[in-house]
Amino acid sequence: MKNGLLDRRLRINIIGQTMPLPTWRWNSGVLRDYDLIIVLDGLGTYTHRDDAWGVGAGSCMLFRRGESYSGRQDPVHPLAMNFIHFDVLDRERRPAEFPLEELLPLHFKVERLDFVSELVQCAMRAHRLPRLERERGEAELWLRALLLELWRQAQRPRWQGAAREQAARVESLCAEIRATIGKAWRLEDIAARLGCGPEHAGRLFRRFRGVSPGEFVVQVRVEAARTLLGASSLGIGQIAETLGYCDVYAFSRQFKARTGLSPRAYRGH
Repeated sequence: MKNGLLDRRLRINIIGQTMPLPTWRWNSGVLRDYDLIIVLDGLGTYTHRDDAWGVGAGSCMLFRRGESYSGRQDPVHPLAMNFIHFDVLDRERRPAEFPLEELLPLHFKVERLDFVSELVQCAMRAHRLPRLERERGEAELWLRALLLELWRQAQRPRWQGAAREQAARVESLCAEIRATIGKAWRLEDIAARLGCGPEHAGRLFRRFRGVSPGEFVVQVRVEAARTLLGASSLGIGQIAETLGYCDVYAFSRQFKARTGLSPRAYRGH
């Protein structure tokens, strides 16, 4: 990507989010476009030629056009993923290849899954606009921002030593929070899981996730609410209860504060 991406036109072909399905398996066939995948939850294994690698929450993959891939998951921990199929266009707006030096790694781990997921959601909302509004290219602008952020994260030095162990503990706890989304997580509970005091737990989350523990819990709930509003027939009150809210109005306030829309308006968007 570097500076070259800023001069390139992108076109989103398909964008969406998969729901966890224990029977899911995938064989891509020969891809006709680029396929960006970001794992939100679950465990699985992907294969390309003779290379196989495990994936979990925060795994990011950019599959190349013209190549074939396969994926399978742990049926006990099914995968939930964001995916974006897109093309890079030449001056005649025909699909073209990325220069090798501009590509993301085939697979790597993102450090700020919450922020990356928000960029994906922005692109997804813009791609849902009526066709005439989509022509303005807002969704592609969000995709460009996402790719640039992923490029920065992929190039950033990885944590080492004690920081690496701390980052792993925080990431493990984040996965637990996503898996028990309806639980009333308190700062004391989070600190106990990390084996430290509440103040230090707050510092660790801000260092490795960029937000406070409480804000991370809210972000996970809002992310799950988006999925449930778009892919289920549950009522607003049922969704609020599923996500651990005792008050549907508190849920609505937090959702609107972070998305700009009420749950009802988001569902009808």
